[in-house]
Amino acid sequence: MKFLIFSTFLLLIFSACEKTTSIRFQFKNDSNSPIILNGHDLIHNWAIQDTILVGEEKTISSWSKFGKELSYFSPVDFFGDDFLVINMQGDTLKKDYKDLENWQIVIDEERSVAIHDYLLEMETTDFN
Repeated sequence: MKFLIFSTFLLLIFSACEKTTSIRFQFKNDSNSPIILNGHDLIHNWAIQDTILVGEEKTISSWSKFGKELSYFSPVDFFGDDFLVINMQGDTLKKDYKDLENWQIVIDEERSVAIHDYLLEMETTDFN
């Protein structure tokens, strides 16, 4: 009986110490036209087909994992190389979503978690 109590106690301690990392990729449409997103969420293995209206901000992919991590996550790991962003006129996004320099990245490091927010803002001039 003492072994069971001790084992339960150890399990609670180790599980309480487990850190997590949450990642969220968001797109914000600051252009003058709705934007269409087509691609694949590689983490969840599902298709992305979404529309973002003018002035709207949407989370397109989010994920959590055990282990607190403060290094950056690549958008290519989430969306691959063939993610397509077009406006209603059929113009494609010329701002490279694969380049981390184009994202606004905020990493909030709390005691037991790291929250990564990645925001890609698209304006009318970002399309050709």
